Amino acid sequence: MPPVTPVRRLARRLKRGTRELLWWSLPPASPHEVRLLKMVQPYTMVPVPRLRTLWKLANQVSARGIEGAFVECGSCNGGTGAILAHVAARDARKVWLFDSFEGLPEPRPEDGERARAWVGECLGQEELVREVLGRSGAHLENVEIVKGWFNHTLKAAQTGTIALLHLDADWYESTMEILEAFYDRVHSAGYLVLDDYGHWPGCRRALDEFLSRRRLRPRLVPSDNEGVWFRKPAAGESPANGSDSR
Repeated sequence: MPPVTPVRRLARRLKRGTRELLWWSLPPASPHEVRLLKMVQPYTMVPVPRLRTLWKLANQVSARGIEGAFVECGSCNGGTGAILAHVAARDARKVWLFDSFEGLPEPRPEDGERARAWVGECLGQEELVREVLGRSGAHLENVEIVKGWFNHTLKAAQTGTIALLHLDADWYESTMEILEAFYDRVHSAGYLVLDDYGHWPGCRRALDEFLSRRRLRPRLVPSDNEGVWFRKPAAGESPANGSDSR
């Protein structure tokens, strides 16, 4: 491996700075958005393009008056949940944040060999979730933090209708559990956001299998090279009409 010279180090820094500038400028971020997203960054590993997707879709839900809660599965330290709770505070919308707070569970073969090194990683702390919620201006009385493994918590949760469902679950089994528990609760005009579709093969396989089984063909819109989102499609809706990217 070649030595990291000062010139090479500077080139890397410039490349990283240019990439981050593009993240904020395409499309241009408002000062309000920039302040909020920069505030939550220490509480999340999710990169800026995917944070901006959550901000955009949560605001679209609010502007269009789509009924339902904001639900996040895999909240870790709460940065992304704080974005949702900040927007939800405008119209007293309910927010549900689910996490084991024990790190990632054991993967399955569908997740790939590389996944085994991540068991116990991404370990969130509930106190940090509450801290960033407080800093975000969330209405804490409308936020439910649910601790436990998804197979023990999701189906019993009384979320009601879901307007936006954020899945940050990494593995095949976890992603499938979320879809099976919550997909039918998502509003007919609601959104689903997947953080790991382009990164972990198990997450991608779970969504692909679920949609195939339901004969659903939404148009998956990329947030970046890993995250995707889509509007819940009507049965038989074609990919051309299956997502609204406005």
